[in-house]
Amino acid sequence: MDLNQVATELYAGSREEFVARRTELAKRARSGGDRDLAKQIGELRKPTAGAWVVNRLATDPESNLAGLLELGTRLRAAQFALDTAGMRTLGTDRRRAIATLVRHAQRIAQDAGIAVGAGLVRDVEETLTAAVADEAAARAVASGQLTRTLQYSGFGEVDLEAATATRHPSTPEDPTAGSVGDGAPDRDERAISDGAAAAADTADADADADADADADADAERKAQAAQQKQRETARQALFAATERYGRAELEQAVADAQVRTTAGALEHLQSDLADLIERIEQARAAATAATARAAEAADELSSASAELARVRETSARARDAD
Repeated sequence: MDLNQVATELYAGSREEFVARRTELAKRARSGGDRDLAKQIGELRKPTAGAWVVNRLATDPESNLAGLLELGTRLRAAQFALDTAGMRTLGTDRRRAIATLVRHAQRIAQDAGIAVGAGLVRDVEETLTAAVADEAAARAVASGQLTRTLQYSGFGEVDLEAATATRHPSTPEDPTAGSVGDGAPDRDERAISDGAAAAADTADADADADADADADADAERKAQAAQQKQRETARQALFAATERYGRAELEQAVADAQVRTTAGALEHLQSDLADLIERIEQARAAATAATARAAEAADELSSASAELARVRETSARARDAD
């Protein structure tokens, strides 16, 4: 058991049981006689809620976090080449991929009983954005051992100080390192000896030429460094511009949706108002008709009353005559 194995288990496990499990593993290492490992285990920090969720994304094969990190590699290559068309296309893909992963992270948090608020969503989104922008940050996220979430300001490197449980290389190992001269030490030594002797014989004659060559090489290195710095500055500026473009595009989409929602609500209200006016007109017409019928009934009642009075009067006269 080494520290990396312990960290892998701890940061992939339950956040609520982190401290108890850390204590258990530290005791196991101490009882095994490895006090240094026990001390290192005891110093492993409990991850923040946002970092724990991102760690779970790294260990969940259904999350496709690897797809986002691969997209980040292609986006950084497009930025380095100043490929603005590629940056726009990949930037759109990046926003969609991050949105999908954020939704997946929300489900993970809910299943674990972690409150899903705006702060958690922002932390996860910023960490994924940092992983896309910076190669070292991508490796930190992929390790599944984050202790805190990450942020990318838009320029420079992502701050990874105390961001992971164990240290991870800031640059990938060079697969060709150490290959020069392998398998032929004796031949190399003889060549070096011969070369040294020849150089000693011609040292005085070549001194001025060597000095000029060194000066030229130094100037070339400085020019290359300046060019690289300019390209990096341009890359960072393009990334920041792409970020601003993406945010503006998203805000415009939200505004358009709000306009459509408002227009739909207004259309619905106008339809309801038209129905209400129609019902009022119908009620008014019905009231007018009822009033007319009431007037006719009143006339008929008046006529009937007059006829009744006449009949009564006639009847009374007839009785008086008898």
